Amino acid sequence: MKRPQMEALLDHHQPPPHPAEFVGSAPGESAARLRRLFYDAIGIPEPDEPARLEPLPLPPYEPPAPAVPLLVLTRLLGSGEIAVTRYAGPHARDDEAGEAHTAVHEDTHEADQLPYADVVFRYGDADDPRFGSPADWTAEILDRHRSCALAAYVTVRGACVVRTRAGALLRLDAGPGADADRAVYASALHAWLAAGKSSEELVAQGLTVRTGEVVHPVTVTAV
Repeated sequence: MKRPQMEALLDHHQPPPHPAEFVGSAPGESAARLRRLFYDAIGIPEPDEPARLEPLPLPPYEPPAPAVPLLVLTRLLGSGEIAVTRYAGPHARDDEAGEAHTAVHEDTHEADQLPYADVVFRYGDADDPRFGSPADWTAEILDRHRSCALAAYVTVRGACVVRTRAGALLRLDAGPGADADRAVYASALHAWLAAGKSSEELVAQGLTVRTGEVVHPVTVTAV
């Protein structure tokens, strides 16, 4: 938008009247007025001391975690078994083979890459009020980013809730000895589905992810 267009909008802007109904006309008096209303409603006299509101606690500080788009190479090794290698950047080793996709953290500094991501993921508490729930967040991500094939929410307890473009909601749980980043398991699932395989097969038999020489058994559950 050009400057003349912005100035024209500002000059002719007419704010809607409805929000004004909810704006208070007595700043600093909400505690006293609310207490008076509540005590009148229950029919008892107010206390003599002044009405005060406890200040809301500050949210805990969350240092930003640097995140860049990940180039993910995958190879199907057998029934339910996928090898996964991730690179922080657009280039892999020249001798590395596999099917490629892009996995991007929702809070990446390179937000312009989110619309092109195959997998969008994030980490957090399952009950974080900012995101509703892992099920809500994954649905919102797929609705917002139409090129995304799979959204993955990794909880602090180590589970990974994923939603596929086909609508399946699945939970990935690490088995004994599985200690990779749970977003790796989401990329393995994406590779499996992109190859035309079904999630039902993984629910029945489980998923095996290989990172280098390490084997990670993963349980897949329909939510």
